[in-house]
This record gives sequence, C-alpha cells and structure tokens, in this order.
Amino acid sequence: MHCHTNASGDCSMEPARLLAVARERGLQRLCITDHNSVRAGLELAARAPELVVPGIELLTTRGELLAYFVTAEVPARLEPLRAIELLRA
Repeated sequence: MHCHTNASGDCSMEPARLLAVARERGLQRLCITDHNSVRAGLELAARAPELVVPGIELLTTRGELLAYFVTAEVPARLEPLRAIELLRA
C-alpha cells in the first residue's frame, strides 16, 4: 500500500509500467503514494479504479504523513493538522 512512481525522486518506474506489473503479479490493490503529488495516483485510478487507490506521501513541517483515497493535490510543508484538514476536505 505504499508505492512510488517516477513522479517521486526515489523510483524510476513509469506509472503505466507499475500498473502493468501489479496486474501481472495479481495484486488486488495498489496505492500510489508519490512524494508531494497525487497526480500519477489519480491518473492510474481513473484507468483502473478496481486496483488503484490514489494516495500521497506528504512532507509537513514535522515530517511526512501518508494519506490514502486522496482526491486533490495538497501543498507540501504545511503544519500537519492543516495538511490533514485539506486532505479530508
């Protein structure tokens, strides 16, 4: 439930390839949690809603937090409670 694509600096896999590998391996769910971006997760969830959960690994002023079922971008480096408010909106 914690996968990155090449939208994060620590992974080189294209989103479409990650989706293909997940299907090849028979995964039931895949959560895309790129650093500070939900773009790839939303794109893949639109293509495979039965498989992909859009998420984000968001940098806050006190560290990183993981969020699942994210529907929109949230800016990085906010106070944690403010980030959570925006993620829940």
